[in-house]
Amino acid sequence: MNLKSILIGIVTCIILCFSEIFTLLIIDGSPFASDFSTGGALFFIFLSILLLRRFFNNEEFSVIYYMLLISCSIVSWGLVLNLIGFIAGIYYFATPTNEWEKYIHPHLPDFLFIKEYNFSKYFYEGLPKDMKIPYGIWFSVLFKWFLFILGFYLLSIFLISIFRKQWLEKEKLSFPLSELPTRLINEKNFIKDRLMWIGFFIPFFIYSLRGLSLVFPSFPKVNIYGSISAFRGQFGFPLNLHFEVIGLSFLMPKDVLISVWLFAIIYIILTGVFKLTGYTIGYTIPYTDPAPQQLAFFTFGALIIYVIFGCIFSARTYLKEIFLHSIGKKKLDNKDELVPYKIAFWGFIICFFYMVFWMHLFGLNFITSFYFTIITIIIFLGITKIISQTGLAYYRAPMIPFGATLYTFGSNFIGEKGIIGLSTSFVWAGDIRTTVMTSTANGLKICEGSVKNLKKILIPILVSIFVSFIFTSWLIIYFSYKYGAGNLSSWHLKRLSDFVLSYTKSEIQRGISFGKQQFLFTIFGGFCMGVLIFIKNRFLWWPISPIGLAIGIPLPVFFNWFPIFIAWILKSLILKYGGVKFYHRAKVFFLGMVLGSFFTGGIWNLIAFFTKVQGIKFTIR
Repeated sequence: MNLKSILIGIVTCIILCFSEIFTLLIIDGSPFASDFSTGGALFFIFLSILLLRRFFNNEEFSVIYYMLLISCSIVSWGLVLNLIGFIAGIYYFATPTNEWEKYIHPHLPDFLFIKEYNFSKYFYEGLPKDMKIPYGIWFSVLFKWFLFILGFYLLSIFLISIFRKQWLEKEKLSFPLSELPTRLINEKNFIKDRLMWIGFFIPFFIYSLRGLSLVFPSFPKVNIYGSISAFRGQFGFPLNLHFEVIGLSFLMPKDVLISVWLFAIIYIILTGVFKLTGYTIGYTIPYTDPAPQQLAFFTFGALIIYVIFGCIFSARTYLKEIFLHSIGKKKLDNKDELVPYKIAFWGFIICFFYMVFWMHLFGLNFITSFYFTIITIIIFLGITKIISQTGLAYYRAPMIPFGATLYTFGSNFIGEKGIIGLSTSFVWAGDIRTTVMTSTANGLKICEGSVKNLKKILIPILVSIFVSFIFTSWLIIYFSYKYGAGNLSSWHLKRLSDFVLSYTKSEIQRGISFGKQQFLFTIFGGFCMGVLIFIKNRFLWWPISPIGLAIGIPLPVFFNWFPIFIAWILKSLILKYGGVKFYHRAKVFFLGMVLGSFFTGGIWNLIAFFTKVQGIKFTIR
C-alpha cells in the first residue's frame, strides 16, 4: 500500500458518490451503494482492474476496493442522503395539520438543525439566481452531526478489530460477499474464464431486455417479478428473480442457505395467518414490515440470543484474553491487526460512552441513552455476523433501536424530548441496509491474503469516511439548491422527514407504556433461538442453521426468498450429482452471474444518463 493507491481510492470514491447521488436524485436508476451487496464497489473495481491491472498490484487494488466498500456504507441509505433530507425537511414540511410545531420542534436539539424557513424553502424550491448556496450554514450543522457519527464509526471499527481473528481464523466464516472481489483482485485468470462469462451474460441479456423495453416502449418486456396470492388475498409469496441474489446465495453454507429460505416461508405463512385473523399487538414499527409487530419482536429476541451465544459466548475465551491483554495482565501477538487489541478495547469503551453522551444531548435521559446504545450495538453486530455468514445482497434489521427502546421503557419514562431524540436515529439506525461495521468486516476478509500488515488499512478507511461524507454532502446540497429538492427523485429528500416525524408524533399521542406483549414475544423468540442453537450444537447431523430465525422477513428478504430458494435447489443438485469438485467449478459461473448483474445495472445507469429515461433499475430500491 502506498500514496498512489490511496489517491486512486479517493478518486474512485468520489466517482462512486457522484454516480450514486446522480442515480438516485436525477435518473431514478439502480442504486449501487444502498445495500450490503455494495454493487457500486464491485462495478468500479471491475472497471479499475480491466483498465489499470498493469499499474497496480493486488495489495493496492485491495486498498482501493476497501475504500469503495466504506464509501458505499455512507453515501445514501447508510447516512448522508438520509441525514440531509431529515435536516432540510423537518421545518419545511411542518404544517398546521401535522402539528410538528407543537409536538416536534420544541424538543429538537437546536444546534443540530436549522430553523430559518428560507433555508429549507430554497433547498426544496430552488435558489434564486442572484443568491449563493448557503454552504456555511450547512457546514456548521453537518460538522456537528459528523462529530457524532464518527464516534459510532470508530466504535464499529474497534469492535470488528476485536472480532476479526475469531471470525476469520477460528470460526472461519464464509464471507460470501468477499469472494468475488477477492477473485477479481488476486486471480488474473478469473476474468478470462469462459464459465464466468457465461454466468455474466445471463443477467446481462435479461436485464438489458428489460432496459430496452423501458427505453423503447414497443420493445417486448421481460417480466422477472411475480407473486402468488394467498390467505384470501391478504398476503402472498413474491416470486421475484434477482440474479445477483442467486449468485451470492449459492456461496452460502448449505445449512445456512436452507435456513434462510425455510424460515422466510414460515414467517410469511405466520404473517398471512395473522393478517387473516386480524391478530396484532400493535402498529407495524417502521422498517420491520411486512412482519407484524409480534413477529418483529419475536425475531428481535432471536437476534439478541444469536448475538449473545453466536458472537459473545462462542468467543468468550478469546475475548477474555483480549481483556487481560488490555489491562496489562497478558501479552498477545497483535502486530498484524487493523487496530492493536489494547487500543481497540479501550477505544470501544470510550466510543461507547461517547455515544451515550451524544444520545443524552439528543434528549434522552442517561438510562435510556445507555440502553439504546447497547441495543444498537447488538443489532449492528448481529447484522454484521449475519452478512458475514450469509452474504445476503439485500437485508435490513428485523427491529430498529427506536422501537426496541420505546417499548422497553414507555413514553412516560422517556419523555417527549427523549422520543424526539430517538427519532433522529432513523437517519443512521433506521433503514439499516448497509453499515460501516459490515463493510469493515468484509474488507478485512478481502485483505486477508493480499495485505501483509492490516495496520496500513486504517488510514484509507478513515480517509474514505471523510471524503465520502464531505463530497456527498456537498453534491446533494448543490443539486438540491440548483434544481429544487422537490423536483428530484429521492424519497429521502421528499418523504423521509414526514415518514419519521408523523410516526413519532403518533407514538407521542398514543402514549406507549411498557410493552408486556412485546416483551413476551421477545422472550419467546430468544427461547426458540436458544433451542435451535442447542440442537445444532448437540446433533451434528441437524441440517438447518438457526440463523434464519434471527433474520426474519424484513422487506428485502421477503422480496428475495425465491431466488434464495432457487440457489438452494441448484446447489443441492450440483453437490449431489456433480460432487465437491464440480461445485467449486460451478462457483465461477455463479460469481459471473453476480458480476454481470451489477455491471449491467451500472451500464444502464449510464444509458439512462444519456437517454434521459428515468426508472431503469434492477436492484431493490
